[in-house]
Amino acid sequence: MMRTLLIALFTCYTLAAPVTPAQAASNPPLIASAEGISEYRLPNGLRVLLMPDGSKNTVTINMTYLVGSRHENAGQSGYAHLLEHMLYKSSQQFPKIAEEISRRGGRWNGTTNDDRTNFFEIIPASDTELDWMLAMEADRMRNVRFSADELRREVTIVKNELELREGNPYNSLMHQVKSVAFDWHGYGHIAIGERSDLDAAQTAELEQFYRRYYRPDNAVLLVAGQFQPEQVLGSIQKYFGSIPKPSQSLPLIATVEPGSLGERSVIVRKPANFSAAVEAYHVPSALHPDFAAIKFAATVLSSEREQRDADQSVHRLSHSMYSLSPGMRDSGLIYFITRQQSAKQIDDQSKLMQKAIDQFPQRLMSEQDLRFFKAQFAASYTHTLDDPEALAIRLSEYIALGDWRMFFVEKARIAALTAEQVQAAAKKYLKKNNRISGLLYAEPNQPVEIPAAPDVNDILKQFKHVDEYAPVSGFDASYDNLMAQSQRIKIGNIEVVLLPKPSRGQVVTVDLRLHWGNLQSLHEKKWVEYFTDQALLNGAGQYGKESLEAERARLHMKGSVRHFSTTRADLREALSLMMLNLKQPSFGQAMDIVARHRVSLDLERKTPLRKIEDRYAQHFNTYPTSDPRRLETSQQSISEMNAIKSADFFEFHKNFYGASSGHLVIVGDFEPQDVLTSLTPEFSGWDSKSPYAEIHQQAPERPAMSASIDTPGESSAYFYGRRYLPVGKAHPDFPALVVINYLLGQAGLESRLMQRLRQQEGWSYSVQSQFSADQTDPYARWDIVASSAPENLLKLRQAVTEVLQNVQQQGFLEAELKKAKLNIARADAQHRQSNQQLADMWNAALHEGQDLRIFQRLEASIQALTLEQVNQVAKKYVQPESWSVVTTADAAKAGKTASTK
Repeated sequence: MMRTLLIALFTCYTLAAPVTPAQAASNPPLIASAEGISEYRLPNGLRVLLMPDGSKNTVTINMTYLVGSRHENAGQSGYAHLLEHMLYKSSQQFPKIAEEISRRGGRWNGTTNDDRTNFFEIIPASDTELDWMLAMEADRMRNVRFSADELRREVTIVKNELELREGNPYNSLMHQVKSVAFDWHGYGHIAIGERSDLDAAQTAELEQFYRRYYRPDNAVLLVAGQFQPEQVLGSIQKYFGSIPKPSQSLPLIATVEPGSLGERSVIVRKPANFSAAVEAYHVPSALHPDFAAIKFAATVLSSEREQRDADQSVHRLSHSMYSLSPGMRDSGLIYFITRQQSAKQIDDQSKLMQKAIDQFPQRLMSEQDLRFFKAQFAASYTHTLDDPEALAIRLSEYIALGDWRMFFVEKARIAALTAEQVQAAAKKYLKKNNRISGLLYAEPNQPVEIPAAPDVNDILKQFKHVDEYAPVSGFDASYDNLMAQSQRIKIGNIEVVLLPKPSRGQVVTVDLRLHWGNLQSLHEKKWVEYFTDQALLNGAGQYGKESLEAERARLHMKGSVRHFSTTRADLREALSLMMLNLKQPSFGQAMDIVARHRVSLDLERKTPLRKIEDRYAQHFNTYPTSDPRRLETSQQSISEMNAIKSADFFEFHKNFYGASSGHLVIVGDFEPQDVLTSLTPEFSGWDSKSPYAEIHQQAPERPAMSASIDTPGESSAYFYGRRYLPVGKAHPDFPALVVINYLLGQAGLESRLMQRLRQQEGWSYSVQSQFSADQTDPYARWDIVASSAPENLLKLRQAVTEVLQNVQQQGFLEAELKKAKLNIARADAQHRQSNQQLADMWNAALHEGQDLRIFQRLEASIQALTLEQVNQVAKKYVQPESWSVVTTADAAKAGKTASTK
């Protein structure tokens, strides 16, 4: 006990020690920089990337290890992923890593793929907390504890994760395609591993794998957000500098997959909700220049855009398929995927897809289409660069290639592509004898030679990057400053809030909410209203669908018609295009949208989670068929979609669309005058013919029910608990319910449900409690969702009941309440940094005739809660006997006959 106390005191002292000037002077030298990202390298080989951004009040720590599933030997499949789980358990100086990160207000996760494993934490900006995270990362690089009991529990959790993946037909098919595609290379097996290897995993072998790859010269540490670079470099030197570089070299993987001698096929037969087809092709490493061209070609092929060749002939290529182009360190695969209801339909669809792919290399795309798709790629890179958290995590994929700057190399390569290069890459790789699909044909052919990956240093010697973004100053997201910076005006009948806010990419978020109609006028129009909104992007004014897409891409617009982001330079034009969309829609091909949605819903209604929702709709609905508040089953929704006609879109738009009531919020880097100039004439005189009256709702009063649904062939089982409460956000019990829901199932591994079902029992990979309430109406929904293996379902259900009983009878602890208050306040502060979150908050406040102080008062109410108040509300509402429970499982695997009560 005394020894533990001394260690804790010493650790606290170590973390608090400041970096001295002498230490700062010995910081590692700058190796490279681009777009505000600087690279340093320690003598032991650790690469460090620093990306300071004063506009955020968070810090992202992303540690990437260059080890993935391709490094696993026979009998060790899943080891890299299993280690990812184990590294959040304990190390020599940090006995409860995941819990400690959550306690400090951090969000965390880890991911494993073929080439790398990464661990990232997002924490509130704080020198003390960042110092703690760096110390923790250094300790778990070499001092993870391996316990046989912990390993067995984690193996059960990973197997449940595997069962969840197996329940998705796509995952099963993709697994088989990869296995057939690679004879020798480690890319032929999936990262999550094989059951038998997971069951046989031993701590000694796992620790040996850990010692082999978790070392400073095989890792890249990235820190992004609000911090002091010199101080952080000093801390990194202090914690990581003493870790020695192992004398043993890293294992060399010399396997090169030979070219294919013919197309290959694989057929998967298993219970599923739909049929699917995959066409995969071997392609070079993402380091090779050809990869950018073939990735571009795959995107063009899978687009639903009507395209023109250089000779102006018109083609529609997609045939309802989409593509995946994961860039790999060694030669990998690109995928084209489609799905249909029946085997006959998928056979026909697969032939159409093969035909489209086979014909594509024979056509030279037009310069117009080349510019369009380049603009789409450029917009994607721009939005990634504007989000330090997303960029920090995405860079792991390029780090896995050998150098983070490959992100900018790829960006530059795509920007420089010609139509001839795209066609040449398609001709080279989209060949019949290079394909893995549904059948195997034995016939003479010549293998496609996949070029070796060039040295990343050679690439970077010839690559010159030009920075595009200037740094931005910090932003005070306190309620006082937000209220001071927000300009509240009225344009016509629309309440408007303008909130200028600095942004690294000069991004602006636009969120327009228009209100029309009432309970009587909106009867039988639920789906017509939905699809009218969805079809707005199919054309407007002088623009057809494709030309409208091109114009939106030019203006860097990302999102829907009324809810989108753009840039400062494009805002005025983007607002004008929004209004043209709203006022003069053409509704071209609108019925195609209905058809796609109907087919998708028809496929999904056979999935376990959709079956659960249908069962709840049957039980809880209290409204007649024509009422827009009705809870519908999938089949009822499909029937209503079948009744929709083309004329319904024009009729609804004519009778309802207008700016008679609503609110608009714009947040980001912009000039308010641009908004006034663009929208004042647009809103004036544009009135809805259907007066607006808010439609109120109440929580359905229905007795609790219990149902079990048999799902033969499903590898995972689901538990769903639901209840409705007559509580709105204005209700005095709402603040306590927010805290109770957080402690029950939103506090990560520290939540009551996760502690029992995952940490203690090892039954469930994912457990959540979700609570939402209307702003003013007495209407709230509370869900508990968990998964497990079918054979564990009954035990899991009993455990959930016991957790709820304990909360109702014993309540929570003072320490739990203190943590919940702290983390909820931290989350609220982080939300206020987001343009979209601020727009959502202002729109919700405007709808109630309020301002942001409504959220400030809620936060204050939560902070003022006493333990007695929280436990009184828990006793009042948790009530285990009042939850309606629906479970799904393969009854044979669950060891009982499924029945519905």
